Amino acid sequence: MPVVKLLRGGQLTLPAELRKAINLAEDDMLEAEIEDGMITLKPVVTLSPQEAKAQLKALFTQSRKAASSYSEEELEQLVSDSIEEVRKAKRQGTQR
Repeated sequence: MPVVKLLRGGQLTLPAELRKAINLAEDDMLEAEIEDGMITLKPVVTLSPQEAKAQLKALFTQSRKAASSYSEEELEQLVSDSIEEVRKAKRQGTQR
């Protein structure tokens, strides 16, 4: 198991074998989380504005196609149910 040394200002260097194992490159972003006294680092996927726009456009197109088979009342019920699910999860501390 690789050992890492904490440097001045809290900086650390991840050993090359760890970076290669999960395909990390310079300037990649990591999310840090503390759980049960342990620090976990997870890669964060970022998109260029063009990639984000293309994915969003595809989602809207897919949503429009799916929504066309529902009545307005059914869509309103689906939205209400989804909002309630999110609120319930938030109250329970398990956001989606």
